[in-house]
Amino acid sequence: EHLAKTWKNAGVTPAPKAEDHVFFRRLNLDLAGRIPDLIPMTDFVDDDSADKRWLWVDKLLDSTDHSRHFGNVWRNITMGYQTNQQFNFLVPQYENWMRERVEKNVALDKMVLQLLTSQNGNQNMGFNGNQNQASPQLFFLANENKAENLAGATSRVFLGVKIECAQCHAHPFAKWTKEQFWEFAAFYSAPPQQIRRPGLQP
Repeated sequence: EHLAKTWKNAGVTPAPKAEDHVFFRRLNLDLAGRIPDLIPMTDFVDDDSADKRWLWVDKLLDSTDHSRHFGNVWRNITMGYQTNQQFNFLVPQYENWMRERVEKNVALDKMVLQLLTSQNGNQNMGFNGNQNQASPQLFFLANENKAENLAGATSRVFLGVKIECAQCHAHPFAKWTKEQFWEFAAFYSAPPQQIRRPGLQP
């Protein structure tokens, strides 16, 4: 209904409903990260029930393929491509942590809160060489534990705003100032336990 209002205001005619085989392929690519196997595709197309599309959405959201795929998606969003061999060795632990958050249906705001307050001050950043262990702390390690790097990465990934240009001078294309950049970076200059005050809601 919300989309229909937008279409009407914009004078847009929506595309027709996708055929079953097209819908099922798109659904699997979006939620599982791969094209579907032949047998489930056939089962879906041959199913005449009216709510089969919703049922398969729920089925894929509950699948291990979904949590695996979105663990990878969120790793790419938050970390991008890493060329440092040390980081690449630790990526599986980071991706496993992301996968577990998706698997447990952790809300996005809570996942981000856990990620940004995960630093514990240990020299090994919580990594012990076990690639199967889940840990979010590669985000801090990849940003060298530097307040300015963490501020830039956090703003870019979670707020959709690139403020790195304001690190040394006023942003040339936006309203951000150098002072505002370092005010934001100051959150990462405090010990991790002080980033979130007791009783503060996410």
